[in-house]
Amino acid sequence: TVERDGQAAPSAQRLDTDTESTVERRGADGRERVGRTGLALLAWLVDGAKIVTTMLLGFVATPYLLMFLGAERLGAIRASQQWTGYLPKLHFGLDQALDVLILESANQRDAARTAAVSKTAFKMLTRQALFLILPVAVVMAWMMPVLVPVSAPLKTELRIGAFVGLLGLFGSPFWNFGSVLACLQLGYLVSSALLVQALVSTGLAVTLAWAGYEIPGQFVARVIGIVCFGMIVTYLAFRHMPGFWSVPAAEIDKHQLRKLRWPMTLTSVSSQM
Repeated sequence: TVERDGQAAPSAQRLDTDTESTVERRGADGRERVGRTGLALLAWLVDGAKIVTTMLLGFVATPYLLMFLGAERLGAIRASQQWTGYLPKLHFGLDQALDVLILESANQRDAARTAAVSKTAFKMLTRQALFLILPVAVVMAWMMPVLVPVSAPLKTELRIGAFVGLLGLFGSPFWNFGSVLACLQLGYLVSSALLVQALVSTGLAVTLAWAGYEIPGQFVARVIGIVCFGMIVTYLAFRHMPGFWSVPAAEIDKHQLRKLRWPMTLTSVSSQM
């Protein structure tokens, strides 16, 4: 918790009280408390609905994308997205290590500490995205026609699309708030946000392909979906962490963070392989 002269700061006390009523008791609006089992079941149901819906979206949208874009364009888009999928590995376990620290404070029902750690996590992830991931992503975007061989007429189009896709990196630090919700046992909200992202991205992808925006349009659809997800989880996380802005960012033990990062990095790389 945040302390001042041996006493919990008023903002921390208010945050603890407000979060307890918001996340667990729900007394202000008269709803009964939902236990851990109920939240886990709800998360499982919503996640299952998200998986089924995403699969159906793929079955419905793919024939239209093939018709509007052609096999080469669609294949190039899918392959380039596979390449950009490696970029989060450049966090080198930072995101997952921070998730562990957020989970520790959430398990202790320390709402002030949870907010403080999540604030620090956001700053660290933003710094990592801007100064490490973004430069690598710029080089990757420029080299995309080499990484994904396409016919000459599509090379510029693919490169432009890859640069448009870089905009999605600016939304990546906000994914941290999805982890906060998951640590607060509100995974069903994260799954719901992912479902909205899938609906928005797929709907826009088909619409923009039909309108003739080709490869860049597909990256625009992807970026807008990412932004939607980030906005939703950020809004929901703030609702469940009242007083977030009044709590100072937490001091994180760098040695502890370093010990967590490398196992997380190895796990992430091995799972990708």
